[in-house]
Amino acid sequence: MYVTYSSRLGAYSWVHTRASSGPVFLRAYVKERCLKMGWVYVLRNGTEDLFRIGKTTGPLDRAIEKLSHENSFPFTEFARIETEDQIACEAFLQRLRSKRVVKDAETEFFEVGPSELRQALSEAEEFVAEFVKAKKEAEELSAIEEDSSRQAVKPSSCDLAFYHKLLRVREAQDRLKIRRQFYESKLKISIGHASSLQGLATWNGHWYQHLDLQSFRDADKGLYARLFQMFGSETYKRTFCIQRLEK
Repeated sequence: MYVTYSSRLGAYSWVHTRASSGPVFLRAYVKERCLKMGWVYVLRNGTEDLFRIGKTTGPLDRAIEKLSHENSFPFTEFARIETEDQIACEAFLQRLRSKRVVKDAETEFFEVGPSELRQALSEAEEFVAEFVKAKKEAEELSAIEEDSSRQAVKPSSCDLAFYHKLLRVREAQDRLKIRRQFYESKLKISIGHASSLQGLATWNGHWYQHLDLQSFRDADKGLYARLFQMFGSETYKRTFCIQRLEK
């Protein structure tokens, strides 16, 4: 396996090849999203215990200045976390969602004590650092063809603990997904043919272009094959599946 950098894609690729009696065939590759270092910031609204949480990959001082102009009171910086996965860090802080205060349709604050917020930020920073490291390593492994001749790895006590935690998380996600779909459907019904539910939700449409590749392939197999030869690629990625332990 070797590593290449694509200036066109702006990303690193792990490429796995296997030689035969003829040319070298591309067996697998995976492109890791080139993560850009950025910030998750916490801004204080005046002197109140109202905080705004956001993320940016640009200059942080400029973002604070822009947001302050749009706010009734000037923002002061309470904390910042430098990370290459701002989305994961901000999502981790959504544990504070029960303390959410919406001032208008575009602005969201969190009403929380400074000590509790500092604790949440410390936990977020620690978790995201470990999360980014584990995610990168797993993505690299997903591009490498597994050795089916090897015996199954015997799970350690840590593996079993992660396994049971994963089961609980997935079961909770399944339940919450159904509930979310139900509540969203009820609100959509209330909106009907309008575009919004005043102060609560919007429901706007957009046109999207879609190419039905299966119908295209069935209609003209020769043209599809030629275009695939020019622009297509053979990819390999391992699929992770959960097995239930036998009782």
